[in-house]
Amino acid sequence: GGAGGAYTDVLRAGSQWDRLQALAEIKQLGGGSVAVAACAPDVVALLSDPDDKVARAACEALGSMGAVGADFADALVPLLQSGEDTRRCYAAGALGMMGTAAARHGGELAKLLTDGSASVRAAAVVAVGSVGMSDEAEGVARCMADANPAVARGAITALALLGAEGRKF
Repeated sequence: GGAGGAYTDVLRAGSQWDRLQALAEIKQLGGGSVAVAACAPDVVALLSDPDDKVARAACEALGSMGAVGADFADALVPLLQSGEDTRRCYAAGALGMMGTAAARHGGELAKLLTDGSASVRAAAVVAVGSVGMSDEAEGVARCMADANPAVARGAITALALLGAEGRKF
């Protein structure tokens, strides 16, 4: 059925390369496309793909869907709790891309502000700002003192995204 059906077939049974291509196209289309909305469940299924490239592309595609993707944001929570730094980064980035539509997961993102991995902290701090978690402004502000410059820069960006609450710091 239509473009959504073509994506669904590739996402379910295509080669790794074909799945990566389809996910890249879905990311480009974003959330305004009927085809994208139709294949969102198949994108979600690839979040746990054993291939890291496919899982990352699925996170980026889901994040690019905005509010459509946010309907499936619960599927990102297990990745936020993954033992793999890269998976936690991808999931935090995807939630951040969804913006305020993913605000219900702000608490899970805030837990990552003290993650052992600097790349996870950097992704999480920007995502906390992007989803509008103004009640986490103090935790975000603490990240400005992070030893890792990417985390500190991310905190400044996040505070700007938090508006009035962020300006207190």
